[in-house]
Parts: sequence; structure tokens; C-alpha cells
Amino acid sequence: MENKEDSIKLDKIMEFGQRLDYYWQYNLIYFVILLVYTSIRGLMSDNFVIFITHDSLIMLFVIIISFSLLNLILKKYRNTSVILGEDFIIFKNRFRQKEYKLEDIEEIRFYKEKIFKTREVLGLFKIKIKNKKRIIRLRATSYWDDKALHKKLVLLKRNLKQY
Repeated sequence: MENKEDSIKLDKIMEFGQRLDYYWQYNLIYFVILLVYTSIRGLMSDNFVIFITHDSLIMLFVIIISFSLLNLILKKYRNTSVILGEDFIIFKNRFRQKEYKLEDIEEIRFYKEKIFKTREVLGLFKIKIKNKKRIIRLRATSYWDDKALHKKLVLLKRNLKQY
């Protein structure tokens, strides 16, 4: 029986969408903390409505939750993804896509990063494009099926050495 990790081949075109689940998790945590704080402080004060509008900590949590929700909505609307093929990388969103062929890529570097409380090592890929100063940073854990994305980028890096 063939292992899933071994079945990832470079000739197969794969698309990896960006993960947004952590935004929901953080928003939920912020909201629960806000509810607990307001309920504890509200029990201690007589004028609950005046308390909510004048408490700076509550306003801070409301601002954090608002910005986080706005960021989630914008990221969901942009619909960012990475498409990897045999000899190209495409960075795609709702408005445009940018394709880089292996000939355009100068180097792909991998920086290891240990995931909290696991033995897996996934990391950050830095992709240097010829004739560009900026380096493209790609964190595998920010996309769905991060292990397959990691393997595809390692295979692409091996193919890059042949050029």
C-alpha cells in the first residue's frame, strides 16, 4: 500500500489554499474573555451601560475583535492560494496571479521550525527571484495540507538545482 506522502509527485499540479481557521479561534477567545470580563465587572457596578462605554479595557477588546474580524473578512475575500507544478509556482488571489518559472527562481531556502508540542518540523521557505530585491516568504503551516506543500517545495528545490 502506497503512503500518501510518497504519492506526492512533482508533475501533479496542486493548489494550496490559505488557512483562516486561527482567525476564528482567536476571535472566539477574545469574545469569551470580553464576556467574562464584562460580566464580572458588570456585577460589581450599578450602572452597567455607563460602565461598558467608559471602561478602556472593554473598548480595547472591542477594537481588537473588530480589527481581527475585518482582517478575516478581507483575507476570505482575497482568497489567496499557492499553485505548485513541475516547473512553476503561482501565487494567486481573487484579483491577480503571479507565475514564476524555475528559470526565474534564483534559489529556494528552507528554514526549519519546530511546531509547538509536536515532533514535526515544517518551516519557512524563502524564494529568491532573479532580478528582484524582495524575497518571497512562504510558511507551509499557513496553508491547508502543509505537509504536501512542504514536500512539493522540497521537490521543486531539488529540480531547481538541475537548472
